Amino acid sequence: MNVQPYVFFDGKCEEALEFYKSAIGAKVDMMMRFKEMPADQQAQMSPGSMNKVMHAAFKVGDTQILASDGQCNGKPSFQGFSLTINAANDAEADKLFGALGKGGQVTMPMSETFFASRFGILADKFGVNWMVIAEKKAAGHAELASAELGQHRDALLDGLGIGIGEAEAQPAASVVLVGRPFRPRIERHAGGERRLPELHRVDIVGQLDPEIDAARRVAELGRRAELLGQRLAQDLQLGAYRLGELGNMIVEVLGAELG
Repeated sequence: MNVQPYVFFDGKCEEALEFYKSAIGAKVDMMMRFKEMPADQQAQMSPGSMNKVMHAAFKVGDTQILASDGQCNGKPSFQGFSLTINAANDAEADKLFGALGKGGQVTMPMSETFFASRFGILADKFGVNWMVIAEKKAAGHAELASAELGQHRDALLDGLGIGIGEAEAQPAASVVLVGRPFRPRIERHAGGERRLPELHRVDIVGQLDPEIDAARRVAELGRRAELLGQRLAQDLQLGAYRLGELGNMIVEVLGAELG
């Protein structure tokens, strides 16, 4: 099944086709004039209408739109609908909106909205209503996972009293917190399901102050790591994470290093 809009320009169809060709790259697939009708049917048309467009088909992108001059009364009316263009990006949306708006009237200026990075509404110079939209691009699963892990790494560093800049400047062998790999998680919803990323390890780099009492420092780090591990498990919905083992692991690693 294929639903197509059929637009009646009431005498200005050919002019509209030329406008859309230059403004938004429309391509005319076919055009038939009233004078091409059988002779017995031409008698029903007024002489001034014979060169008008009886039927045309043109494409905007992948969509074919049908058009005609209809009754050729010179009073087109386009009410109750809009043609919508989904632009590939913000720049294309701005370009198309500007081109369609020449000689027309802007109803809603192009701007960012809660549902689109660019969206605007206008009526072109023939009175046809258009909406131009560039949808917001959702971050891919890999980018989301990377951002989440980066946030949790920063939170753990902060909880351990290690500054981000300081950590990046220190040798990578100072402190390493290793987490066990988890089974892949499957998130199910109405639209289907998606595989969520596994968490294999979190590396924390930084220098411990040798002046601080080792036993007190180890105990404090274990307590903080366990609390931060709870936050990590809640945020990433990793219910299988065993928080006690995380604290014990840090105590063992730091105890061996400070030993």
